[in-house]
Amino acid sequence: MHKKATKDVKEQLDAVEGPNEKIKFLQQKYLDKVHEANKLDKQNGTLQRSLDTSNREKDSLTQELARVNTVRFFALCASIETRLFNLPGRNTDQEEVGDFVQGADQAKQKRSRPIQASLLRGNGSFPSPCGG
Repeated sequence: MHKKATKDVKEQLDAVEGPNEKIKFLQQKYLDKVHEANKLDKQNGTLQRSLDTSNREKDSLTQELARVNTVRFFALCASIETRLFNLPGRNTDQEEVGDFVQGADQAKQKRSRPIQASLLRGNGSFPSPCGG
């Protein structure tokens, strides 16, 4: 492509009569190239800003997805805990069951406080669901 463009310019330059007209022709070609370069620079800047905006939006959505998945995970864990607790064959002594439920509720509250704080801060780091 470069060779063809060079050949075309040489042919056009050879067709021009006189040194002043050749200088004007070359000046016009130069100005056209400068104008094209400026136009491409502006287009590149616009595309770069668009890319940056898209990347920020993608990062934001990824963080939001991580938060939503974490909330769903802990909700699922709570549901599983409830179902396991209600399995047949467990000790049904009301006093013992009441103590167990109260202890489980307190443990769940202790585990959920750091999680809720992380979700509210939105920093994307979450404590281990296993208490580690």
